[in-house]
Amino acid sequence: MTADLSWSGLSWSGLSWSGLSWSGLGVVAAALSSVVFVVAAASKLRDLRRVENEFAELGIRRPAVAARVVPALELGTAAMLWVVPWLGGSFAVAMLCGFTVVLVRQIRSGSSSGCACFGSTSSQPVSWRDVVRNGVLIVVALVVVTLS
Repeated sequence: MTADLSWSGLSWSGLSWSGLSWSGLGVVAAALSSVVFVVAAASKLRDLRRVENEFAELGIRRPAVAARVVPALELGTAAMLWVVPWLGGSFAVAMLCGFTVVLVRQIRSGSSSGCACFGSTSSQPVSWRDVVRNGVLIVVALVVVTLS
């Protein structure tokens, strides 16, 4: 038995119940990436002041603006992963690479500031674990780009 998944005229066929095809893997990767971006945006929007402060500690210019723009971009990317998966995946890769550069810069500077990666849900200082997590998320987004 095969399921046909369609959104906005885009059809991804090939998700079978007996095994996951390449096309099905692309759908799963898009769904996973989309959920990650929605959770990240929602958690930032829950506590904008904290995110603004953590962005300032991370050395991000105009942290008040960034604290509002980043969640909007994350939500837009989450939506784009469903509407035009290869484009949403490309945005996801670009955003995650940018976020990772900021994280590596903070780790190398010896800063103990928080990540604000998932807004109010994270309070730990930036660490290599965050960089590895972003690397995994980049690979998942690349799967979306490749298989869509």
